Amino acid sequence: MEKKFIRVCMYPHDINGKKIEFTDYSYRAGDKYCTTLDSGFFEDLIFGEDDCKINMYNSAIYISMMNGKTYKVTKRVFQPCIPCMLKLYIQEIE
Repeated sequence: MEKKFIRVCMYPHDINGKKIEFTDYSYRAGDKYCTTLDSGFFEDLIFGEDDCKINMYNSAIYISMMNGKTYKVTKRVFQPCIPCMLKLYIQEIE
């Protein structure tokens, strides 16, 4: 049986809504999923196995990354098509 998942995508932007490109940070998880902030960030999470992490992404106001920076979630967009996606628009906090 195929596992059902949700893709969580993050789109960094500045105060004017302009997309920010990241080149100084990447992180490889210990499993088959690679996460990077070079041109955005995405992670596939499996329903039933990753429910806690899905709920944290869905409710978090601030997200700290491994690059030592903290980001504020400014907008959430749920896209229920295949694959279903949760798009998070994030802005760096100085």
